[in-house]
Amino acid sequence: QSKALETTGLFILNENFFPDSISRISYYDVKTGVTHKNYFFQKNGKELGYGANDLAIYGSKLYCVVGGVTEGHIEVINPETGISIKRVSVKNEDGTNSQPRSITFHENKAYITTYSQKVIRLDTASLNIDGTANLSGTYTEGICLYNDNLYVCNSGWGSGNTISVVSLSSFTETGTITVPSNPMSIKATASGEIYFTTAGWSMASPSNLHLLNPEQKQVTTLDVRASKLALTKDFIYAVDFFYGDYADHISKINLQTKEVTDVSDMFGDYYMVYDISVNPLNGDIYLTDQGQNVVVFDKDGNETLNLKTGVNITSKVVPVIR
Repeated sequence: QSKALETTGLFILNENFFPDSISRISYYDVKTGVTHKNYFFQKNGKELGYGANDLAIYGSKLYCVVGGVTEGHIEVINPETGISIKRVSVKNEDGTNSQPRSITFHENKAYITTYSQKVIRLDTASLNIDGTANLSGTYTEGICLYNDNLYVCNSGWGSGNTISVVSLSSFTETGTITVPSNPMSIKATASGEIYFTTAGWSMASPSNLHLLNPEQKQVTTLDVRASKLALTKDFIYAVDFFYGDYADHISKINLQTKEVTDVSDMFGDYYMVYDISVNPLNGDIYLTDQGQNVVVFDKDGNETLNLKTGVNITSKVVPVIR
């Protein structure tokens, strides 16, 4: 009889914009209850680099997207040991940094957005870059996969108003969809809906959550404060903090009924909520903030764990499921 799957640990990305801006990966061991701060450095004797933006497990590897202004690479790590397998440099044709941003996966390929008007394709077996898709938009952020196409948010650093559609088969941009300004995070549901956020720049134009129908290219604005998203089978969770009102916003949206529930009070107070992740195995919810905190809730909203990583801007939480 096969052993039931369980969550054995949590990898935690610290973007760490200040004070020294070197990003870090921490690791929480579920069995021992110990948080290993600066775990990547402990295991490898070298720094992760500046400006890490995304973290994900695919297959037997952990991928960290590092896109600082002075460097750009994908750190591929063995999640069993914490040891780096390969540092894949991400550069433009002229040798300048592409500034990679976000990552998604499909059929042994990783697709990474960049600030250089392109999506790059990484083979997850050879760990070599084997394709590039040029985009019409700029300062590309979030990316998701739906129905053999990639949907890519072109933020334009505030001025962009398109989502690029990139065909997986040809790996070219086949069109764009006009959307509200500054699209950032994006997720696709199993039923074929795409949710994306637009980042806010002022009290007059706060962040918002939108529903995209990819076939009809129609956008419905849901009037939900949202900068980062997490997706479960039944719900979208959205979080946002904005300096204009200095308030945390946490919402739960029913994917079937579209009912929006403000759960900010249920999840308590934070030092400027920053990101949210969900455990696909048990539905645990991981909330992070612009300090060093990770707060874990079960799927019913009960707090089960509160840990500190030691550095600022706590971002993605990736559960290790074995």
